[in-house]
Amino acid sequence: MTDPLTWAADVHDVPWDTLEDLDGPATGIPGLLVQAFDPSPQEAVDAVEEIADRVDTTVRLWVPVPEPDVLTSSVPALLPFLVRIASDRDRPDEARVAALNLVADLADLAHRVRPEHLDAAWPGAWADQGPRVEALLGDPHPSVLLLAVDALAREPRTAPRLLRVLRDRWEAVGDGGDGGDGGHGADGAQDASGGAGAPPRRDRAGTGAGEAADRRTRLRLLTRAVRLLDSVPGPTPPDVRSWLLDRGKRGDLDERMVVAFASPALVPEDPLPLVLEGIAGEGAGPAAGRPLWLEVAALAPAGDALRVRHGLRLVARALAGDRQGRERIVDALIDHPRAPVRLGAVRLARDLVAEYRSAGERWAGPAGALLDDPDPGVRTWSLQLLAVAGGAAGPCADRLAALAEADGEGSDTALLTLALVGDARAATLLLARADRTRFGFGRGGPHHTSGPGPEDVLGRLPAHADVLLPHLRERLRGGDADTEVLLRSLAGWGPAAAPLADDVAALLDDRALAGAALRVLAGIGPAAAAHADRVRASGGVEAAHAHHRITGDAGTALDLLGPPSRQLVRDERVQVLLDGIGPPADRFAPHLREHLEDHLASGCLRETRALSALWSTTGDTPLVLRCLLSPRNRVLTTWAATRVGPPAVRLLGRIGPDAAEALPPLRALRDSGRSALPSWTDAGWRDALRDRRLVDDVREAIGRIGAG
Repeated sequence: MTDPLTWAADVHDVPWDTLEDLDGPATGIPGLLVQAFDPSPQEAVDAVEEIADRVDTTVRLWVPVPEPDVLTSSVPALLPFLVRIASDRDRPDEARVAALNLVADLADLAHRVRPEHLDAAWPGAWADQGPRVEALLGDPHPSVLLLAVDALAREPRTAPRLLRVLRDRWEAVGDGGDGGDGGHGADGAQDASGGAGAPPRRDRAGTGAGEAADRRTRLRLLTRAVRLLDSVPGPTPPDVRSWLLDRGKRGDLDERMVVAFASPALVPEDPLPLVLEGIAGEGAGPAAGRPLWLEVAALAPAGDALRVRHGLRLVARALAGDRQGRERIVDALIDHPRAPVRLGAVRLARDLVAEYRSAGERWAGPAGALLDDPDPGVRTWSLQLLAVAGGAAGPCADRLAALAEADGEGSDTALLTLALVGDARAATLLLARADRTRFGFGRGGPHHTSGPGPEDVLGRLPAHADVLLPHLRERLRGGDADTEVLLRSLAGWGPAAAPLADDVAALLDDRALAGAALRVLAGIGPAAAAHADRVRASGGVEAAHAHHRITGDAGTALDLLGPPSRQLVRDERVQVLLDGIGPPADRFAPHLREHLEDHLASGCLRETRALSALWSTTGDTPLVLRCLLSPRNRVLTTWAATRVGPPAVRLLGRIGPDAAEALPPLRALRDSGRSALPSWTDAGWRDALRDRRLVDDVREAIGRIGAG
């Protein structure tokens, strides 16, 4: 046992001010390490989690743009202290588990990070501390053992040994030779909601004892062994495999569910009977309590609906890539007598529609039939599925129109879906709400769980401008409270908004509305040229862009921008303008190049609009192709359906035949049965629409490059 004074002295012997964490100099780390040695479990855990926020990129919020993982210079210096806490049995169990959890996360990060983002001191630090982590495989605390397995599991050579350690401990607990660790909750793997986000902590210490704790511990050991199978190089050791297969066939329901669905490794050939028994069966109903297999494999959710949802998410994850298997499960459950099971099936079907581009046609009909379901949750998520399906929801248009006209629960989403289908009734139904603020819509928002706003519907109706224009003109002239909403909607109409150009230009004197009005005029283009002087007088980036779009006068637009600078070209609006101007804006090219080099040096390419602007001003096709086709940037793969991909695809189309080497990844995007979304779980209608637009852009680019 280390005394607190010695610990503090050891911590302060490290020159932390010369090391970096994710936020800069690591000067906050030593104070947190001293706190991590606190005898109070809560104080110690809080300190370790704060350290994790400073050094582990996996616990930071996910954003839909590429950000490189980084292992900073403070991590090798931090590692020995974390291992010392985990190894010290006089520390609180909670502190030991938290410290080793971070060690496991950092070991995983070190295997995932690109070499240029891995601090040079890490290999030596791990070589020194790895044996100390291996020693924890014999620790009596099951959570410590499991996290030691996690930390070592990325070394394929160790996997067979780790599997035997897990099996031996499982047998020891069964023989009564090893007590439970106190009934931990989520053993952890990710939240069953899935998706791409920061993974939660793997283990937490808890309370409990006796036979129930032993059973939970055995199940946790079994779960980790199943998950470890994917790391084994070559065949699984026969004795370990026979143990797992035996539990999968002859174990109790919890064991059979864990073996089948904790990983894709041992999914049965026909998983449906087990799903029906473990998730939809009578024994899994509202009175069943929290199933232990689900508590150990993911979460311990309260409530029948959440248990079904999370259980099906685990099943779907284990069946990733098996569309037919998941569709069989949905087919079997979507008419189930229990509403939570129907709800889980609809949500699983919605994920399938987001993942597979042809799945909308398969599931729109069943979802339409559930619009009259007695359960409100089933009705709501059936509407969500139809919105994600977009045009494939066309056969349900009459029912959607009736829901939208009824103006009750779900009417906003029904009206949106009708607009996505392209049904003319969407325009007349929207006008029926004209006497209400925001056309009766809520505030809306960008997330799929947010209801649609009026701009989401109105922005998709330029084809029905003849119906809407008289009303829109009246509202624009009347100083309506919703004027900004109307302008945001009209910005996407393009030339279809030309009959409103005079009314929009009249709003340029209102500082609060001028930016939105300029965007509408820019979209209208030359048909708004009569207002060029008023646009020019507005000044600023938006005015420069609008003036160029309506007049084609590059010189005036550049004058409105002012002198080139690195700060200026960081503005995406400026990048779009320079892209449109082309060679006359070549004086901005050096700053664009410097801006791009900064991002390329960080190991990812996010600034595809800036790259497009640079090509327009310089014609540097080799640079474009090198950036966009580099596997490390993943512009045409992982990030194709984020804001990074579409400008890149359109740029390749503009380059034309000289971009022929981009045809293979473009064809792969076009021909894939799966959407290009970075995550299909919980994807909403905006995500699906983005993928459909991407496919349109890809087809056009291939056509312009040629030999499609």
